Amino acid sequence: MRFFDLRYLLCVCLLVLSGCAISPQSEEGKQLHESMWQAQRERNAQVLQQNPRPSRLLVLAVGLSDETKAFPGDVIGTVQGVRAIRPDALVWQMWNAPAGEKLAAPFATLEALTRAVAEMREAARPGDRMLVMITSHGYKDLLSHVIANRVYPPLRGAQLRELLQPLAEWETGVIVSACFSGSLIPALQQPRRWIMTAAAADRSSYGCQFHGKQTYFIQGLLGALAGPDMGLDAWYKLAAERIRQGEDQAKLTPSLPQMWVGPELQAYRQSLKTFWLP
Repeated sequence: MRFFDLRYLLCVCLLVLSGCAISPQSEEGKQLHESMWQAQRERNAQVLQQNPRPSRLLVLAVGLSDETKAFPGDVIGTVQGVRAIRPDALVWQMWNAPAGEKLAAPFATLEALTRAVAEMREAARPGDRMLVMITSHGYKDLLSHVIANRVYPPLRGAQLRELLQPLAEWETGVIVSACFSGSLIPALQQPRRWIMTAAAADRSSYGCQFHGKQTYFIQGLLGALAGPDMGLDAWYKLAAERIRQGEDQAKLTPSLPQMWVGPELQAYRQSLKTFWLP
C-alpha cells in the first residue's frame, strides 16, 4: 500500500473516531446547504444593487476536505483579504466542516462546485475578472475530497480543467494550496489565467495539521499582499520568501511554491491594480 493510501486510511479512521458529521445526503444537510447557498446569492444580489461597477471581481473559495480546520481558515482568510480590497466582490465560498465543527458554509461537493462555476459564468459580464482559491490535502495531479467522514474520489487535474473551463474567457487567478499542487499547473493553464500553487510538483506544503488556522501558503500570500498596485512577481517573491523562512525555522523541506502566468496576462507581473479594481 502506498503512503498516500495509508494517510487516507488514517485520516478516515481518525474522523470516524471523532464523531459523526452532518452528511450532504441527509435531509438536515440538504436543508442547511441550500439555506446557506441562498444566503450567499442574496448577499451577492445586495452587493450588486449597492455597488454598481463597470467591472466586477467574482470569487470562488473552496475547502475540499474536512480533515483540518486550516482549510476553512484558508477560505475565510481569502474572502476577508479580497473584501479588504474589493468590498463589492461577488463571493461563492464553501468548505466541509471538520469533525466537531458546525456546518458554517455550503458543502464543497462536486455538484456545488459545478453549480458555483455555472452561476459565476451566468453573472459575469465582459470586463469582469475571476479569482478561484482551492485548498485541500494533495498528491501528484490530485486533490483530496473528504466530506462528513467520507472519502470521495479525489479531484484530478483533468477534472479541475473541465470544471473551470466555463470561466476560461475571463481573466482569472487560480490559487491552489495543497501538497504537490505544482503538478496541477499543466492541466490548469489558459492564456487568460495566472496560477499560484503552494508547492512544486514533487514537494509537500505545510500548515494543514488538524488544529491549524491556515496553511503556510495562504497565510504567506495574505501576509505578503501589500495592496492593489502590487504585481504578481513581487507578490509571489515576497510570499515565497516568507514561507521559506518559516519552513527553515521549522526545519522543513522547502515546499517551493510555483507561479505561472498566461501569455495574455503578462502585464499583471508588474501591477495587479486593474485585476483588483475596475
